[in-house]
Amino acid sequence: MTSVIFRTDANSALGFGHLTRCRVLAQSLKARGAQCFMVGPAVKYQGINDKDIFQGWYPHAYWESETSDCEKFVALAKQFGCSIAILDDYRIRLDYQKVLL
Repeated sequence: MTSVIFRTDANSALGFGHLTRCRVLAQSLKARGAQCFMVGPAVKYQGINDKDIFQGWYPHAYWESETSDCEKFVALAKQFGCSIAILDDYRIRLDYQKVLL
């Protein structure tokens, strides 16, 4: 079974476009048998259907640094055996992606 981990952010200041896009993609992946995990948005932004779509929801209340966030993200990806990462966050730059690679 494929495991996919998402990294995005959403709040009243940023908006919810990133989260909405990730939900739609995760729903499609789940329909094809994938397990999906969400990292980023606060639990208060978890919709009722998200509990069916995502195996786990892991909020990051703040962004300490790019390195710190990436280390936490990689640790969760390894913990859940995720071989695919979907990054939908304007703060994720090339250095973050290189660590993931």
